[in-house]
Amino acid sequence: MDKKLNTKVVNKSKYGLPTYETENAAGADLRANIDEPIVLKPFERRLIMTGIFMALPEGYEVQIRSRSGLALKHGIIVLNAPGTVDADYRGEVVKIIVTGK
Repeated sequence: MDKKLNTKVVNKSKYGLPTYETENAAGADLRANIDEPIVLKPFERRLIMTGIFMALPEGYEVQIRSRSGLALKHGIIVLNAPGTVDADYRGEVVKIIVTGK
């Protein structure tokens, strides 16, 4: 069954909307809206902007999780994983990341 969710999404980033990178991916890849690489010291935390704004219907949420490859190879994780975007939030979607390396 193909079920579509009516969600308003505004993209103010320089990248496309989050995409599913493989056919069976459980989640879409959300990119950082940055101009230059970010270098984190070990255990440093940083708020990462995405340029994505959305209006979710009541009763729904979006979760932001760490990418397993980035966590394994570089120690980069979403700090409050899973990060939650609530249905009543209308600000920019951001990620709080930390590195253990």
